[in-house]
Amino acid sequence: MSDALDAQTNNPVSAFDAVDTSSGSKHIALAIYFKSEKGLWKIISALSLLVGLAAMIFAIIAMVAVKGMPTSCKDIVGQTGLHLIQPDPATLPFVTYCDMDSTGEGWTLVAAVHENNIQGKCTVGDKWSSEQEYSSKYLGSKNWENFNVFGDVLDLTWDDYKNVAYHALQASNVMLWHVPNALAISEISDQAYLKYYTNDNVLDQYGGSLRSLYANYAPLNNAGPSRFYELIVSPIEYIKGSKDTIMADIPSDEVENVQPGFIQFRAFDTFGFPQALCPGVKMVTGDSARICVGGNGAAVGDQIRVPSTRRKVTCGDYAGWNGKFKDPGLADVPSSSGRSQKYINSSILIFVK
Repeated sequence: MSDALDAQTNNPVSAFDAVDTSSGSKHIALAIYFKSEKGLWKIISALSLLVGLAAMIFAIIAMVAVKGMPTSCKDIVGQTGLHLIQPDPATLPFVTYCDMDSTGEGWTLVAAVHENNIQGKCTVGDKWSSEQEYSSKYLGSKNWENFNVFGDVLDLTWDDYKNVAYHALQASNVMLWHVPNALAISEISDQAYLKYYTNDNVLDQYGGSLRSLYANYAPLNNAGPSRFYELIVSPIEYIKGSKDTIMADIPSDEVENVQPGFIQFRAFDTFGFPQALCPGVKMVTGDSARICVGGNGAAVGDQIRVPSTRRKVTCGDYAGWNGKFKDPGLADVPSSSGRSQKYINSSILIFVK
């Protein structure tokens, strides 16, 4: 290769030296020398500069790729179905479902509530309540109130779902669809048997998102004796269905305890256990666990004595919808205390605009 290293001048050379000849074999060692550390740092600096430039180029490419990306379905001109949006510039764009037909402007799907096991109380799959069973110490998943995201938009009627728009998209109103389970995404609009939305800009009053509403104004903690305080109730307009459709599936024991034509955000049962959402009605009194969804079954320690059986009734995505013991609803008809199987085996899709 080159001459040996001059030990006096420290001039840079490279050499292949034969070693360990006693064994009869020769091993080749490559040595690279530098006149001073300055040369080494120059190379490191140059490499660092190249890495920085590459990162900047990729960042610019990424910015160009999402430039003009719609923040919500309202910004999109197109058909009902799956669309790419980016409500939060700090996160990547994602695909969600857009309803373009109901009111003439795009509604953005942000969540879906689905009961995978009506007999299981706060068990695996109950992401809107708790997957750790009922407890006096555990206050539920808090997914109504936090920034978690989960699920797959293609599985809206198969599993619970929540995307970034739930907390990041500033919106005014809320729309709910009741859709039979186990449908393809292309079928959900036609197969929904209830569609209705708020018309009072309720989210504007509570921070502009569902996360803000629950986290800052309607936290899902046990209320004890103050169970009916600070109710958030919004009137609704129907796209599909009516007040009669809603009331037809209210258990007979609870008919006098609800008023149709509303969405209620948070309700409490007689023990102060919270439920997150009352679809299509507001509670006047009575057992909200039989009517509303998203109950976490959290008690308040020694403040009240609550039977464990009661916590079970109030703990689960659809909490007490299966009714009292030996009193389940029929296929299309509720019982005295339970919802119909049609409602139990449906998902509630949540949109905002």
